[in-house]
Amino acid sequence: MNKYLKNCLLFFTISTTNALFAQYAQKLDSLENLLRNHTAEDTIKLKLLNKIVSETYLKDINTAQKYAVDALKLGNQLKHLKLKTRAMVNMSLVERELGHYEIAIDTYKDALKNAEELKDNSLKSSCLNGIGTIYAYQGNYALALDYFLKFLKLNENINQKESIQNGINSIGNIYLMTNDYPKALDYYGRALKMAQELNNKRRIAGSYANIGTVYKKMNDLRSLDYFYKALKISEELGDKQITISTLIFLGDVYVFQGKLNKALESYNKALKMSEETKWMRPVCEIYNKRGTVFLKQKQYGDALKNTLKALDYANEQNLMDSKNDIHKQLSEIYALTNDSSKAYFHHKLFTQINDSVYNTKNTKRIAELEYNYKLEKEKHALELKQQKKDTIQSAIMISLVIIIFFLSLFAVYIYRSLRVKRQTNLLLTEQNTKIEKLNGEYLTLNKEYLVLNEQLKISNDRINKELELNQKSMTAATLKLIQNAERDALTIQRLQRIEMHTVNDGKQEISSLVSDYRRAAYNSNWEEFEILFEKVHGSFYEKINSSYPILTTNERKMCAFLKLNMSNKDIANITFQSEEALKKARLRLRQKLQLDRETNLTSFMQAF
Repeated sequence: MNKYLKNCLLFFTISTTNALFAQYAQKLDSLENLLRNHTAEDTIKLKLLNKIVSETYLKDINTAQKYAVDALKLGNQLKHLKLKTRAMVNMSLVERELGHYEIAIDTYKDALKNAEELKDNSLKSSCLNGIGTIYAYQGNYALALDYFLKFLKLNENINQKESIQNGINSIGNIYLMTNDYPKALDYYGRALKMAQELNNKRRIAGSYANIGTVYKKMNDLRSLDYFYKALKISEELGDKQITISTLIFLGDVYVFQGKLNKALESYNKALKMSEETKWMRPVCEIYNKRGTVFLKQKQYGDALKNTLKALDYANEQNLMDSKNDIHKQLSEIYALTNDSSKAYFHHKLFTQINDSVYNTKNTKRIAELEYNYKLEKEKHALELKQQKKDTIQSAIMISLVIIIFFLSLFAVYIYRSLRVKRQTNLLLTEQNTKIEKLNGEYLTLNKEYLVLNEQLKISNDRINKELELNQKSMTAATLKLIQNAERDALTIQRLQRIEMHTVNDGKQEISSLVSDYRRAAYNSNWEEFEILFEKVHGSFYEKINSSYPILTTNERKMCAFLKLNMSNKDIANITFQSEEALKKARLRLRQKLQLDRETNLTSFMQAF
């Protein structure tokens, strides 16, 4: 996973949580006491288990995993779909934190199906955001962006402003990782504006930090201004987590500037605060960054000490991405201190974790380390031989025999070493050829992808323009439909007043005229309106007909009016119905849709 994305997502998570660590311990104890006192295997216990998992997965993954397993097991026993789905979402969070990304994605997708069946927007939102986050961790930015856009659209439809701000932030993270800095700044700016509208200082601090991260990647020192703003707010709030993360970011900027002492000071503050709050997630990263600073200062002892501590924490928390960087740094430190054996050992671990195709530079580095390692072994063998030679100095003949014997062995060893080295060089040459071939194929595919991406962008622009035009036309057509209905209603009222003052034969003629006028006006207004409606909401009728095939033509038309959020008065004018008749029609429609009293009919239609 990209290191910058990891920091962005970590900062975003802590900047949107409301729990502080002191409150966390007290709250966990309270929840666990409630759980111990509740012995029944029922929905109350399942809710308690789910609550404990959501409170612990960022602080104590082992505890969270235990309760997540219990919750999922109980959910299956009770067959309570909503609570079971919440347990599945919590299990996905735990698997994600453990680095089991594929298991987490599969569980999320199963939970998403349940959420769609339940029509539960809160669960659906959690699943979409969770899947997008894992794809971002894996570097699959196209799929991550797709899920974050779905997450954003869902929350815009239900007007969940905090979740909308989350979605905008997540999309900004994706553009940051794909090095599209203008778009990243645009989305982070929008997120900042929303956070200010919500008057949420934690979110404001998070947005400042994200903008600072973009400028940091651009090597733009404006990043310092934004990190200082984030730090100031976090200190005002007394939020140690945000303060810790911001201090780490500031340290990174100081390293880039070459202000190593200031960087070390910033990292030390973050480390002290992490240990005080018992928030151990960033400790591994801080020790590794301290090691980097000492390495740049050529203080190899301190560099080694801090990097080894980082490795201990990475092993304890199973942080595979951090292990990758740590082993690489340890390899560099041992190489600079002439400990070729350990340098080779850690470089080998780094390459195993890195799990990528070696490039020419990596191959050269491995060969160098292997050569130093073999040279050290040969040197050690010669020293042993010399020691044996000294012990039998008094027996010249025996010494000569031993010397000749060892020289013979050494000659055989050199011969075999040269042969192995030649075979190794041939193998490396063959591998380099394959790598160059694969690289050529990759460049070709990349060019094709850029062309396809450009075509897709043009196509999306055209579709968006067409959709915008259709939307404007739809708005105009709706207004025209309402205006025509009001005009027709007035005309019919005038004819009815004339009918009241007309003899019997004339009354019948006028009554017939009114009926014909109503039918003609309704059909002519509806035909023009329906064409534009289907363009803008193309799948609406298909979904309605698929879900509720028993609806009549007039009931489907009413569904369309409700989709556009028309008032009862406008619908009554358009359909030439009294408001009383319209209420009865709405009641029949609710019965066919099998909606309970709490469900708003207009909101239900707008969700299609």
